[in-house]
Amino acid sequence: MQNQTQTTSSMNMANAQSLAPGTLAVKDVQYLQDEISWLTNAAKKCMHNISSCQDTEVQSLLRQMAQTHIRHAQLLAGHCTNAAQKMASSQH
Repeated sequence: MQNQTQTTSSMNMANAQSLAPGTLAVKDVQYLQDEISWLTNAAKKCMHNISSCQDTEVQSLLRQMAQTHIRHAQLLAGHCTNAAQKMASSQH
């Protein structure tokens, strides 16, 4: 019985996700812009701390963290760009 409930719940979540709107609201875009800013600042802090660190293993981890933050910021920026393009094309 519990397994059936979990399966039904999973199916409902999948259906809800497939019905998500195709465009982002202004508030969503503003949140994404804030998140991009936070990720960029985190990457800058990681890069800054590399120079003050003597341990090469820690330097390597900081470099990986910075790259991950940058990659995530770029991904979110792409979503914002796509949303802006969809909004612009729907207004014409």
